[in-house]
Amino acid sequence: MTITMHLIEEYQKQLGYYPQEECWIIFLNSQMHVLGRQLIARGDLTHVTVHPRDVFRGAVAINAYCFIVLHNHPSGNKAPSAADLRVARQLMVCGEIMQIHLCDFWILTAHDYYSFHEQEILKKQ
Repeated sequence: MTITMHLIEEYQKQLGYYPQEECWIIFLNSQMHVLGRQLIARGDLTHVTVHPRDVFRGAVAINAYCFIVLHNHPSGNKAPSAADLRVARQLMVCGEIMQIHLCDFWILTAHDYYSFHEQEILKKQ
């Protein structure tokens, strides 16, 4: 099992059934080893507000090379929302400037997940 699948399964157990949206960041070094994890924001049933400054504050503090954003959709719908796409775009732009890269953006549900990287969404942003 890859580290990616291990992390997805781990967080799916934690967040997949959670009744409100949360956004977590997993910080990685250049060898893709986990440096740390941080809860960035907690929302309500249908949305969570994520600010790039909160993501990059943690990334700089831990000296991360890149990061993965993950959050849950309590509705069970794994499709990215317009807000998810907007946040991913903002994080990519900020990441280019800061040279701390967005590796992936995961949306977790109780029984499934969506990876922006796997769907090549990050290349289209």
